[in-house]
Amino acid sequence: YAASKNKYVSFLTNGLLIDDEWAAKIARSSRSICFSVNAATKTTHELVNRGSSWEKVLQNIHKVRKAKAIMASDLQIAGHMTIVPQNIQEIPLFIKSYHQLGFEYINFGYDLRMPAYLRHHPHLKEQTSLKIGRALVSLRNRSSVNDHALIKLGLIDYQDRAKKKAAPCKNRSTG
Repeated sequence: YAASKNKYVSFLTNGLLIDDEWAAKIARSSRSICFSVNAATKTTHELVNRGSSWEKVLQNIHKVRKAKAIMASDLQIAGHMTIVPQNIQEIPLFIKSYHQLGFEYINFGYDLRMPAYLRHHPHLKEQTSLKIGRALVSLRNRSSVNDHALIKLGLIDYQDRAKKKAAPCKNRSTG
């Protein structure tokens, strides 16, 4: 409906229900789509997103990328990870592999229980923080990572963030 009124829309999706027709509509009439995959691996994705299929989501991301290329669309394709205890250790891998997953940029949110969880697991927080720092350093284009949620959780240092430009995707929520 919005496209018929010359309105552009943006999507946040789990990516399961996108077929070729929807991929074309999204590429034609959207400014951005954000796939909430919440993981960097099949095992964790399917644990955190019960009832999902990692392969199906990756296929659907590919469908959108293909439609974007065919239409020469300026659609921005993002990946999202809502941080929960079950996926926190995959943050560095998500940062390193976002491009291979089909994303142009990534952002993070977090379950509201995560600050308390990290306070109770300081060693995990410290180790994850070090790995995230190494993953960020390894990137060619660090501005493709919206790290606001990582800063809020204390997983990266705010001063470290000042060394990079802000990513194009604004994190509108924490979850």
